[in-house]
Amino acid sequence: MVLFYTENIQANQAIFQSDELRHIQHALRKQTGGEIFFTDGKGSIYQGVIVSQNKKHAVVEWSTKTSKVTKYPQIHLAVAPTKNIDRIEWLLEKSTELGIVSFHCIKCKHSERKNVKFDRLQRIATSAMKQSLKATKPSIPALENFDKWIKKTIGNRYIATLHDKSISLAEALTKLKSQEKSLSDLEITIAIGPEGGFREDEVEAAIKEGFIPVHLGSERLRTETAGIFSVSTVHAIYQQDSES
Repeated sequence: MVLFYTENIQANQAIFQSDELRHIQHALRKQTGGEIFFTDGKGSIYQGVIVSQNKKHAVVEWSTKTSKVTKYPQIHLAVAPTKNIDRIEWLLEKSTELGIVSFHCIKCKHSERKNVKFDRLQRIATSAMKQSLKATKPSIPALENFDKWIKKTIGNRYIATLHDKSISLAEALTKLKSQEKSLSDLEITIAIGPEGGFREDEVEAAIKEGFIPVHLGSERLRTETAGIFSVSTVHAIYQQDSES
């Protein structure tokens, strides 16, 4: 199945323009009357038929809408962008495939990169969602200072650090799982620092806001590796629940 994406959905019709239109008309050469599947990026997959198209847009009339319920907790990943932005783009692509619901770029005191191209990140997330047949596109808020971001976070919050009070992420998640919360109501936020890690005062500020300090094992991990490890650990801990 090839999956398309649009947010322009009104009543029983959806409009496709720009990149998605080119994909429909030129890459796959879809004709009027042809069937397509698409997502709104908000958890639903639609099945419909192209009823009209021209050089500016294609109109699809959909007949079936299916909610694709997540099998894992709602995962919010925050990361301090690295100097080599390719590594962060790779992390976004792979974590989107793994089903995160939001991707936050945070600016820390050890951060090497002070800006990111969010239009490009949006395109990467859209492409990864479609290719992995996901129905949820992660939200990608603007770059924000770490001290402000921690005050806006939700759910069960963890900060990756070698703080003397840190426990393993797997242990922290196992304790959380023992509380038997419904997966649909479970929010997990994980913060990954820049190369060199979070400063001690940043960790202390996060703890005061309710973050739990966690470590990711005995090995030193690069930023993007730490991000993937963290999301994969959530999947591993909740794997049995997702299959039941």
